Amino acid sequence: MELVASQFNALKMPASNGNGASVNFNFAKGGQRIEVTIESPQQRTRSFELTDHAWHNALAFMAAQTNTPAPAAQRGRGGAERDDERADMREKRPDLPANFLVAAKTVAQSPRKGAWVDVPMASGTKLHTWISYPQGTMRAPVVLIFQPGPGMDMGEPPTRGGGANWLRAIADQLAAEGFIGVLPDLTSGLGPNGGNFDSFKFPDDSGAALNKISHAEVLNRIRVARDYALKLPMANGKLGVTGFCAGGGLAWESAAEIEGVNATHAFLYRQDLGRNWAATRDAWPKAMAFFKKHLR
Repeated sequence: MELVASQFNALKMPASNGNGASVNFNFAKGGQRIEVTIESPQQRTRSFELTDHAWHNALAFMAAQTNTPAPAAQRGRGGAERDDERADMREKRPDLPANFLVAAKTVAQSPRKGAWVDVPMASGTKLHTWISYPQGTMRAPVVLIFQPGPGMDMGEPPTRGGGANWLRAIADQLAAEGFIGVLPDLTSGLGPNGGNFDSFKFPDDSGAALNKISHAEVLNRIRVARDYALKLPMANGKLGVTGFCAGGGLAWESAAEIEGVNATHAFLYRQDLGRNWAATRDAWPKAMAFFKKHLR
């Protein structure tokens, strides 16, 4: 009765078009399926075998049966737009970060200087940190970049002596925008035999290792990166922070807990900047405009 009442009330909401549907994930033995029931104006039910395409097919059925328009970002997804998206996945646009497919090439061929440094911490561990510098000699703001939960090697297996390609490409894009991009490996010294992010066998090992140190220690590592970055000869004294997923949460927390942060921007929940070009085209220019407004 509570479910029926909820459906009735939802159909009466101002934004509702009067149509509704319910979705049931049936994992009964012998037949895993998605079952969709159209509730109005007359009840119709359709079942989809649980394959890679089941969810998309179920959504398409619901949209067709309930007269639901496609979201603005998905309208007109004809051949031209798909071709443009495929081109984006193969190429590096100068105004946007590299996607996962071309990140390593972007960093390797960048005209901007980038290098790993090992910053001493009071514990004796060295904070392994990537820094990308803008071209030219003008002083520039610093932007710290925080890794997502799975670690520095988001989207790729750990690579001994290398890796972190997508996040390093983010740092490189920040440098292209006129910032000093600083990417501290928050798992420094936590890997096998005291190694860094590139010493883990699997990406999720990195996230598990980070959970073994106190949150106060994570914040302390961020302060070490801050202090080192702001003393760089090119730094202008202004500091921004950003991060992805769990790193986005750290970016928000840094605004309150880390002294000297002038601007914060968080990319939360998923790393869509590496895969979703519609999200990238929308979010990245806004983030850069925000940083340029508050850090220069």
